[in-house]
Amino acid sequence: KYSHKIGEYESQGDKNSIYSDCGIVYLPKRPYFLCVAIEGQTEEGVNNIIKSISQTIYKYLSDVNKLSGDCTVERKRSFSRTL
Repeated sequence: KYSHKIGEYESQGDKNSIYSDCGIVYLPKRPYFLCVAIEGQTEEGVNNIIKSISQTIYKYLSDVNKLSGDCTVERKRSFSRTL
């Protein structure tokens, strides 16, 4: 389950829009908040990037839950390298 809000900011005099998506993901035992803002991409490109970021974080936190909620330093390091 999740709740989210999307947004688009069009600055005057600049053709680049800023797209954002912020939300709460209700992962059992480990809900989290994620907010992503991207500039200089098409709307389709932004959707793909945000989807990839969200899936990576969701998979990581789901795996951490399977390990009894322990988040070791090694797992944190390997996660930061994947982003």
